[in-house]
Amino acid sequence: MEATYKINKNELTIKFIGQITGTEGAHFTEECEKILGLHYSKIFLDMSYVPSMNSSAIGDLIRLHKSLISEQRSLVISGIHENLNQAFFSIHLDKILNIHKLA
Repeated sequence: MEATYKINKNELTIKFIGQITGTEGAHFTEECEKILGLHYSKIFLDMSYVPSMNSSAIGDLIRLHKSLISEQRSLVISGIHENLNQAFFSIHLDKILNIHKLA
């Protein structure tokens, strides 16, 4: 898994590339912790190139979302791979997370 960061004023966009399973899951956990330490009001995660995530990484994503909300910040998934979107839909994460599917 690879992560690239782009800053625009008080917004941060992180683009993830690759599966988030196994050892990449631990890297994703570290990235989530890093995001929490950065003080941007709006965080965008581009997951367009992430075909799958393990359950631990999904748990990290939910914790990140809840932590940001408690700090009155927001998390937006600003692109999602179709496979990951289907997985999120099947476990109703589309009801919890702010997901914007790119055309």
